[in-house]
Amino acid sequence: MFSKNYLFFILGVLAGVLGLLIFYSPKKCEPVIFTKAEDCGGVVSGVSSEIVIDVSGAVKNPGVYKLPQGARVSDALKSAGDVLPDDVNKEFLSKNVNLAQVLQDGAKLYIPFAGDLSQLPHFGSGVVVSKGVNINTASEGELADKLMGIGSAYAKNIVGGRPYSKIEELYEKNIIPKSTFEKIKGEITIQ
Repeated sequence: MFSKNYLFFILGVLAGVLGLLIFYSPKKCEPVIFTKAEDCGGVVSGVSSEIVIDVSGAVKNPGVYKLPQGARVSDALKSAGDVLPDDVNKEFLSKNVNLAQVLQDGAKLYIPFAGDLSQLPHFGSGVVVSKGVNINTASEGELADKLMGIGSAYAKNIVGGRPYSKIEELYEKNIIPKSTFEKIKGEITIQ
């Protein structure tokens, strides 16, 4: 029926396939664990897959946190133990804090306390609030997505013309037409 060599060949192939399945099986994703930056010495050097964010205000555990690259405002709030349920300015949070905003390294996230309207919150680079889109730090994609009349070509021009000391430089340097500037001037900032 089957020769001995043929059976050994089939068994060898099966053993090889089984070995590949055992040693090269897909690895499960590890859960993301947020840690305070000072736990790791607080030093970030070179290109990293992590960012460091300062979270303060009406949160349970204010501090400096190390998060994975691409983390969002909601991730930063979770790492700080979330907002204080009774002390947070809920109206400000719901209207002005974009929980889906991607954070950049070195950003500061301040959540105001209830009744704290006298002090405007300070959001560091990469976090955009009601103050507008920061033309000095926003990515091309953010500019094109968030500003009416700004497509990929104008967004590339804006990024290429940085830094700006005032928003009017967009039309003064011929980055965008004045008519387009007039449409977006209330939605942009340099701070």
